[in-house]
Amino acid sequence: MRVERSVTVDASREQVWARVRDPGDYPGYMEGITRADREDGVKQGTGARFSMRMRVGSADVGGLVEVVEYDEPGDLTWTSITGIDQRGRWRLRDTSDGKTKVTLRLSWGAPGGLLGTISDRVASPMVARNLERTLENLKLEFDGGETELSEPATGLIGKLGHALGTVKVLAEAGVIRPIRPDKLFKVLTILARFGRSPAAGTISLAASYPDETMIVDELGSLTFAQVHRRTNAIAHALSDAGVKEGDGVGIMCRNHRGFIEATVAVSKLGADALYLNTAFAGPQLAEVVKREKPAAIVYDEEFAGLLSEAGKRRKRFVAWHDSDSTADPTLDGLIATGDDSDVVAPAREGRITILTSGTTGTPKGAARGNPQSLEPAVSLLATIPLHTRQTSHIAAPLFHSWGFAHYTIGLILGSTYVLRRKFDPEACLAEVARSRAEVLAVVPVMMQRILELPVETRRKYDLSSLRVVAASGSALPGDLATEWMDAFGDNLYNLYGST
Repeated sequence: MRVERSVTVDASREQVWARVRDPGDYPGYMEGITRADREDGVKQGTGARFSMRMRVGSADVGGLVEVVEYDEPGDLTWTSITGIDQRGRWRLRDTSDGKTKVTLRLSWGAPGGLLGTISDRVASPMVARNLERTLENLKLEFDGGETELSEPATGLIGKLGHALGTVKVLAEAGVIRPIRPDKLFKVLTILARFGRSPAAGTISLAASYPDETMIVDELGSLTFAQVHRRTNAIAHALSDAGVKEGDGVGIMCRNHRGFIEATVAVSKLGADALYLNTAFAGPQLAEVVKREKPAAIVYDEEFAGLLSEAGKRRKRFVAWHDSDSTADPTLDGLIATGDDSDVVAPAREGRITILTSGTTGTPKGAARGNPQSLEPAVSLLATIPLHTRQTSHIAAPLFHSWGFAHYTIGLILGSTYVLRRKFDPEACLAEVARSRAEVLAVVPVMMQRILELPVETRRKYDLSSLRVVAASGSALPGDLATEWMDAFGDNLYNLYGST
């Protein structure tokens, strides 16, 4: 991709050239470049090389660039030798009125595949806008007034580096990959219709991996295509029951297929999901529901008593049940008798609300829309080595921010989710061994309970597949982290503060 813009400044070519001729000076006036260190060898002109680094989230990306054209005071071109693929060119020309026309061109390459295409579509206008801003800054510097640059990483090079750095992180995670044109078109159409919602992720994955496993829980396994069809049926049934776009739906479920299917179905309707903590007491639930006013509640049968007050005058549906008959319709019943045809995309994306623990009073809602960029995912992927199509055992509660984060990142990576309704330390190890899980998402107290198992019990299970143990949700004591790594190896990643 290539973007080019020009501006006329009230200065001679020699004056402008003195400003742009040395890439080593770029960190001083181009936001986003953290370093441009001159390599040994040619000091200036053709052949000069610089190690350029650009800040992308919490990481520096970049590589070696070389000046390949140096025709003073008119033309300078640099190109990447290693690292992110980029090429830049300054072109200075005299005007008839004694001023200088300055042209700046940037070109870059992105890997192929879905997100490579999306990255180019997003990056092109973004780079164009910031290229214009950079030339305006240059014009201000020479025509009078001080140059006003935006916050770090919003300058031209910063934006370009950010876009390419994002592609780099996603490519390393396997998200950017070759994709057949017909599948690419289908996925882009889904994203255009459903945005960045759980619905979009599920529908896209059903198109990409229809027969591969999405969920494994105590009831068995479901493929991506099965989850797509089942959530269509649930969405149609919720709509028939009166749940409409913009309505709230409370979800009080443990870690199992029902949590995910309710989330996706609500998302397909453009309704808002309200996640209710399974540890809440009846009065807390009643207060939260009174404040948030959901139109319906999807719950596990074991919480029926707690919802006796909160569930009044609301549509109620049972996600998990152990009895043969329930007071309210079950999701399985809706699926068995429902219409599994595709749902018409809503005009709005639904929001989600994750509640605080409520230890100091009534739980407060942390409402949010769906991420409007890949920034949160890129930040997580830059920190934890997750990869596409990994098997992830999410032991942390899905209604908690940390568990929910692993669910949402799995929609980008196409993860297989391994779930158990209740945490048991030995059962957790057994599940990792059985499923050959590569990722285990936990809160620190779960690690403590696993380490409290007798050594001989822990050694019964083959955990050699485990590459990442991702812990958050509360502070991780240093001695607990050390004890874990002594027992299970250096696979621990701590991101306390996800709420």
